[in-house]
Amino acid sequence: MVSRAYAQGIDASFVLFDSWYSHDSFISNIMNIGYGVICRLKKGRVNYTYQGKSYTLKQLWQNTAKKMTRSIHGFPYKGVCLKVLLPKSGEVSLLFVSDGKKEWHAFLCTDTEYDPSQILSLYARRWAIEVFFKDGKRLLYMGKEQSETFDAAIATYGLVVVRYLILVYILNKYHSCTSCGPLFKELVKTHCELLMMNTIWSSIKEVLILSSGLFLTEIDSDRFLSFLDIVEDAILMQEQKISAKL
Repeated sequence: MVSRAYAQGIDASFVLFDSWYSHDSFISNIMNIGYGVICRLKKGRVNYTYQGKSYTLKQLWQNTAKKMTRSIHGFPYKGVCLKVLLPKSGEVSLLFVSDGKKEWHAFLCTDTEYDPSQILSLYARRWAIEVFFKDGKRLLYMGKEQSETFDAAIATYGLVVVRYLILVYILNKYHSCTSCGPLFKELVKTHCELLMMNTIWSSIKEVLILSSGLFLTEIDSDRFLSFLDIVEDAILMQEQKISAKL
């Protein structure tokens, strides 16, 4: 997928991903394609070479990084970057971030010239992707298609993305700071209200027409039909106002 993106001319400085894919071989393959990498790291047994010696992330944090952390500009954290070597990826930068207590996390950046604030700012863009997946699965039924056909699955995901982008467009248009979740619920509520209003009116209209013979002797039929048209126009105008508001 990354190779196809690069072949299509998609210009990007980095590929961002979570610790699930943070393997030396995977990072090296992406670098060979032509992209840089910023990712979160697992606190596992992988060894990194720092100043000629081999350390795990935990050892690097406890022996070196923990003592060197400084406040990160624009973030409520402390951190420090260390230049280390990986067998396949070569020289990379490890960013250690701490909340000032016991919690700490490590990130990797293949560009050793980036400082902690730059690395965190770029990695934070992943949050929008995580929000999309959460809202897509919870609100737009992404991944719940019942067809086993590959084309149908691709089409379903495409439609989810389009619907989500429409919601994002509405949010941006009105400079809203909320997420798509509340907006989606508001749209669903509005749609249900309009649907209920039309359903109730259809039932009332049917009753009025069926019973019109009882009172049309005293009311002009043209006025009666005009009255029905006025009510329907009012309902339609209400729908247009809501659409214009969105």
